[in-house]
Amino acid sequence: MKIDNISTGSSMTYPAVKKNKDHFSDHLAKSVSAKKLTEKATQNTVDMDAIRKKGLLTYIEERRKEKIREEILKQRGLTEEDLAAMSPEQRAKIEQSIDDEIQKRLAAESELKKNDKDSNPFLTLL
Repeated sequence: MKIDNISTGSSMTYPAVKKNKDHFSDHLAKSVSAKKLTEKATQNTVDMDAIRKKGLLTYIEERRKEKIREEILKQRGLTEEDLAAMSPEQRAKIEQSIDDEIQKRLAAESELKKNDKDSNPFLTLL
């Protein structure tokens, strides 16, 4: 007995499943990408407004303090939401300790930069 059209075991692809430009995941990726670009543009506008208002050096210093604050909160396992949920006394105590730590870190960074400039005359322009 002879059987014709025996399957070779290969899978078939269906035209509806083939990836094309109208695929949902492509649209979703484009949408997410566009949203991120819009958010970034908005943040850039906010940043530029702050720089114009406060000056570049003040803006840089404030951003540095914000980053240090985020690092400290992360190290302590806290979020801004956690702080907001605390009692005013507890929050004030933690905020003061964070501010103290920020000042210590900024002073240490400043001292390192000063020492680097003292030891390398080419860095005096920084």
